[in-house]
Amino acid sequence: MGKVTPEHAGYYSCMAWSNVQDTRRFSSSFEVKVTVKVYVSKPRISFSISNPGASPSGNVTCWSTRGSPPVNISLLLDDKEVGSVTATESLAAWFSIAVVPGLDMGTVRCRVNTEVQKLMSEPLTLEVVPVGGDVKVEVEYLYRADSKLTAARLSCGVSRGTFPEYSWLLNDSVLPPETHRDSHIQPDPPHYALTDHRRILVLTKVGPEESGYYRCRARDSYNDSGHWVESEAVQVQVTDRILNCMPEATSSTETPSKVFMNTIEILTIAFCCFHFVTLAVALGCIYKMFDQNPDHDQVAIIGFDTLPLSASTSSEQDGPLSRDLVVQNQTVETTI
Repeated sequence: MGKVTPEHAGYYSCMAWSNVQDTRRFSSSFEVKVTVKVYVSKPRISFSISNPGASPSGNVTCWSTRGSPPVNISLLLDDKEVGSVTATESLAAWFSIAVVPGLDMGTVRCRVNTEVQKLMSEPLTLEVVPVGGDVKVEVEYLYRADSKLTAARLSCGVSRGTFPEYSWLLNDSVLPPETHRDSHIQPDPPHYALTDHRRILVLTKVGPEESGYYRCRARDSYNDSGHWVESEAVQVQVTDRILNCMPEATSSTETPSKVFMNTIEILTIAFCCFHFVTLAVALGCIYKMFDQNPDHDQVAIIGFDTLPLSASTSSEQDGPLSRDLVVQNQTVETTI
């Protein structure tokens, strides 16, 4: 077997035979039980609290997600074993421990032992912090793809508390009724939904009827007679005018054509601008080429016309060569 899996577990036997003068003889072995054990994964630990009597009780859960039983699961409090269970059919164990709210009772860890393994979980501080401090409500409005307001999400946050219980109020009335204590989404009433252990209130229907002042409050979940810590009221106001002012949706058949037309227009404008710039540069170059010679001729003519009469007369007497020298010298002086 190249790779053994749990499916290979079972009873195995072998058989041998021989042929002697056309007579076949068989011989088989006893059955051997083969057990395939999977290595146990690193254990995990969680902590919860309940109030079955006068004082709250802590419940510590140790479990592994993978492995083959049986395994021995132990609970350690400050590295001292306080409980041990041999799990034969599962990979989980539960331990009860006394807790005192507001008191740090140490660090607990889970230990799992097998024939070939010894694993420890991450440490967990065994402390129950009572609910207190500031409570705050945050409002988030949710929109559809066409920018229409469709829902509002209100989340409740408390500054401290290990096991808080949440409740919501609309205009000082409990919303929804306290009889619904499930942590999942509530179907009744239909335009409200609770998630995350009632910490989040979702207004699935947003309109004038749902407008008002919302508050959340929190207390310890293990103390039904505990004091509520309330937040300040937050106004959620949605009118018909706000709902009707939202832009209407664009059909899916119109959207691709509009996008295509906008792309064509952008490419056309860019192409025209490129040719306009190219034409402007070409005209500037041509103008520069033809603008050099006329300037030189004009300067020479101006220099010749501004010669004094005596200089002109003398140049006529000296000949053509002298005239050229006078004109060139005068041109240079005039240019400077």
